[in-house]
Amino acid sequence: MLRFFQGVAVAVTTAAVSLTIGGCSDTSTSSDGHSDGNAQTATLDQAAQAAVDQVGRAYLKVQRNLANDSIEGIQGHLATLQQAGSTLKQHGEDNGHRALAGYGAAVHDASNFEAENAEAAREKLVPLSAAVIKLLRVHQPSDQVASTLYLAKCPMVDNGLWLQTAEKVT
Repeated sequence: MLRFFQGVAVAVTTAAVSLTIGGCSDTSTSSDGHSDGNAQTATLDQAAQAAVDQVGRAYLKVQRNLANDSIEGIQGHLATLQQAGSTLKQHGEDNGHRALAGYGAAVHDASNFEAENAEAAREKLVPLSAAVIKLLRVHQPSDQVASTLYLAKCPMVDNGLWLQTAEKVT
C-alpha cells in the first residue's frame, strides 16, 4: 500500500489505485491484469516480482542513507537498482508489457549517477524517486520488502519526493 502525504492520498491495492488530489478522485482498474501506463495494478510472474522487490529494497536503502546524511554504500545500492531496472525492462519487452519495460528503463537510467556528498545525492534522487514511485504504484513490492510505503516530501530538496516505510518524515 502506498500512502501520500501533503494532501495527496494514494492507496494501492491489488484491485485498483485510488488517487485523490484536492477533492478530485480518479480510480483505474485493469480488466486484463496488465498496465497500459495508467495507475493500474498488474500481476507479475516470480522473476519480475523479484526484480520489483530488488528495486524496493535497494531504493529504501538509498533513502535511509540519505535521511541519515550518509552516502556510504549507496553506489552498491544504485548498481542493484540499475540491474533490477534492466531486468524489468527486458522482462517487459519479452512478454509484451510495454509499461513494465518503460518503468524498468526509467529506474535503470535514473539510478545511473555518482554522488560526491549527501546533498548532491538528494538532488539526483528526485528523478530516481519519480521512476520508482511510478513503478511501485503499479507493481507493488512484496510485504517482505514493505507492507506499506509512504510518499514524503523531502524538506531538503525542491520538489523532492521520496518513498519511505515510516509514516513520519525521516
